[in-house]
Amino acid sequence: MLFRSLGRKALKSRWELQHDLGVDSIPVNDFSFWDHLLDMAYLFNLIPLGIADETHWLMTQKNLVQGKADGNIRPLTIRRWFNTNYFCFLPQWDLKNPIKLQMDKVNWELECLKSVPYQSHLTLIGPWTLVQLCETGKKPKSELLNEVTPLYLQLLKDLKKKGLEWVQLEEPSFCQELDRKALEGIHRIYQQFSKGCPKIMLSNYYDSPDPWLTDLSELPVQGIHFDLVSGPATLSWIKTRVFPKDKILCLGLINAQNIWSAGLASAFKQIEILKGFHSESKMVLSTSAPLYHLPISKKKEAWEKE
Repeated sequence: MLFRSLGRKALKSRWELQHDLGVDSIPVNDFSFWDHLLDMAYLFNLIPLGIADETHWLMTQKNLVQGKADGNIRPLTIRRWFNTNYFCFLPQWDLKNPIKLQMDKVNWELECLKSVPYQSHLTLIGPWTLVQLCETGKKPKSELLNEVTPLYLQLLKDLKKKGLEWVQLEEPSFCQELDRKALEGIHRIYQQFSKGCPKIMLSNYYDSPDPWLTDLSELPVQGIHFDLVSGPATLSWIKTRVFPKDKILCLGLINAQNIWSAGLASAFKQIEILKGFHSESKMVLSTSAPLYHLPISKKKEAWEKE
């Protein structure tokens, strides 16, 4: 299929470029033909019954974006991806369609990875955020969370068997309104991932999870990424010396939505200051958020020049 061939070339090109630029760990599964949240909808079969295409997972994703050709099933709903100017396709919990793991897309990208000998980690939208963004009808989201969490555990264990040391779970919904009950639910989820799974880098972005920073830092994960551009309160909190000394602290100091105007001198200064609060060997520099929607060039595309 032409799409897969072009996708393989795009993956190899971007991985080589990141490696040449000095990226220590190459993110895998951040590539999508349409939308990364749509990929997650397919991964857990959170899609309408009857929209799947048995010929190939890419054809199913095409149906999710465009609807079925006969017009009987509409495409997934779209909404703005948090505070960005981009849109995503919302997963849909169809009670007639059983939730299950569909690893085709993930396995395809891992297969592509075999051709390049780079240190890498796999990235996924985390269970809490996936459920918050899913359309569940009249069913409470807590029920979906109970259904999805064991599948996440199964997926993580499978990834460890495949040799992946680190998995990044992205939880931008942590930066939205939480309460004590939600925190307890989040702890129950991540406690299940504490054994038999790869090391977890927990990532939250587009804001600060304040006032729950201390609670979230106590989750049983090996590292936490913070957006220090959109969430300045987090930077002050880190300097209180309460961040766990045994965890990797991933510093999102480069503005992911405007990397071209990143204040490198300011970022370097903050790193030097933070060395006094956390071990240098336990700190990692990163962008404030994923670069899903970042244009690859500032040049106008051909259709924009007219």
